Amino acid sequence: MELSPLTKAPPPHVACLPAPDLYRGFAPDPATSWAEATAHLASAGHAPAFLMVDTALTSNGVPDQPPGYMAGLAKAARASEALVIADEVQAGLGRLGQFWGFAVQGLEHVDLITLGKPVGNGHPLGVVLTRRALWQAFYAQCEVFSTFGGNSVACAAGQAVLDVIAREDLLTRANRIGDLLRAQLRDLAQAFPLIGDVRGRGMLTGLEFTSDPAARTPATAQAARLVEAMRENGVLVGTAGPHRSAFKLRPALTWTESEVAFFVEALRKSLKTL
Repeated sequence: MELSPLTKAPPPHVACLPAPDLYRGFAPDPATSWAEATAHLASAGHAPAFLMVDTALTSNGVPDQPPGYMAGLAKAARASEALVIADEVQAGLGRLGQFWGFAVQGLEHVDLITLGKPVGNGHPLGVVLTRRALWQAFYAQCEVFSTFGGNSVACAAGQAVLDVIAREDLLTRANRIGDLLRAQLRDLAQAFPLIGDVRGRGMLTGLEFTSDPAARTPATAQAARLVEAMRENGVLVGTAGPHRSAFKLRPALTWTESEVAFFVEALRKSLKTL
């Protein structure tokens, strides 16, 4: 919780980096972002230990990123001898049409990968991947204990998820169905100017609502009402982003054309109620 700027003010030993928002013309320079973050840490007496990123920036509303932004942050972190951690809970396992979100963002390698929730398809399971040398150095200094670590049922669930992703070629489907969903949402935006931006990749889509398209004013109140209208029309969604004016859509990787049609029609009905 301390690492998320969306939940509460970070403590002195945490520095949060700005998230890009290309829809509103904000494209922070990664080197500058890192320098400002490390200066903040230094003022509290800390050196940077690691950079941790959700490689799709999902809680920020899935904003488009400047080319090389994540890779630039990782380069700056390594120059400071900090580790790079990819939080792939939401972006990994094919969600972006490739297996790893960090690969989509141009990161050649990371030091640690964290996984949870989807990796067990709802069954409680968390995974950390790292190099053996890094793990052994950590383990030599810290006791690591988990009552349920290595749980055979959870491991079986995780293996089944990997098997289904491979057997049903869900990465290919994620790209095809995700592109179809965004195309139909952009068509819908022609009739409903409240839809300001449609963005994303694979089966992860950011849907931004604006009350003034020219000024790109966040439609926070309307997005909240749309959540309830969508529920009444049979679809559960939630708002995301700094203004809570966007939907982050993370459909099941098993979606087909029929689920896309159902969702788009539910959104059409919901928009008409505003």
